[in-house]
Amino acid sequence: MPDRVPSNQVVQIDQARVCLPGDVALALEGLAFAKSFHRQLSFEFEAAGLAVTPAEARVLLTVAQNEGLRQTQLAQLLSCEAMTLVGVLDRLQAAGLVKREPDENDRRAKRVLLRPAAIPLVRRIKKVFTELCVATCNGLDDEAAKQSRDTLSRMRGNLAELAAGAYPASRIDQPAEESSGHDREGTVEHNQNGRLSPSQCRMARAGLGLSVRELAKQAKVSGLTVTRFENGNVSCPDEVLDALKQVLESNGAEFISENGRGPAVRLRK
Repeated sequence: MPDRVPSNQVVQIDQARVCLPGDVALALEGLAFAKSFHRQLSFEFEAAGLAVTPAEARVLLTVAQNEGLRQTQLAQLLSCEAMTLVGVLDRLQAAGLVKREPDENDRRAKRVLLRPAAIPLVRRIKKVFTELCVATCNGLDDEAAKQSRDTLSRMRGNLAELAAGAYPASRIDQPAEESSGHDREGTVEHNQNGRLSPSQCRMARAGLGLSVRELAKQAKVSGLTVTRFENGNVSCPDEVLDALKQVLESNGAEFISENGRGPAVRLRK
């Protein structure tokens, strides 16, 4: 089989040569690279005596470069789910490496800061990262390395766009009375605290004609976050709920608190 065919690329998968479209081969190569880099990074951390995971190291490095960001902003910068980030921050905070403080402009939101104990650890993490990246880019000149970064950045951005719209609204656009008992129980709790409930979010979004993707994009969260919240499968941070509520209200929704017959939504004329 020739090494190249028009618009296709030959890749080796488990010692079998497979002809794939160029964009598919590129995506598979990117996935394989990410897994290999993650595996090697874990090994390098262990060899250096660093008791952190690659995910924790990435959060620490990002916080070090962007101290004071809100949790939601940090999640967006890292392209990860808010709930995933919360779990990592919980571990780092328990280890005395980060702290979360109320935002002076909105005390319901939390800003993430490094603790002094994290500074020498961040230096060591940077050293390991730098050495591994230099080894990874061996044989690439500056222009090739820049093009590779730009390509990966563009591909990651495309995936972020898909994540904001890959979950069909039809799957979750259902009346509140059809939602699960778990969701109804969560709804009462949310409304007792004056917070947006999953059923209110569903009803308001459906009434306004907004798709999951449109709501997620305007609220600057992922589509998966909206879907999980509306299905009652996750408890969102206050700042995420506030962002969703503000978008829905700005589009014309008005929320009615729990009155014994369930939460309600009405649309401004």
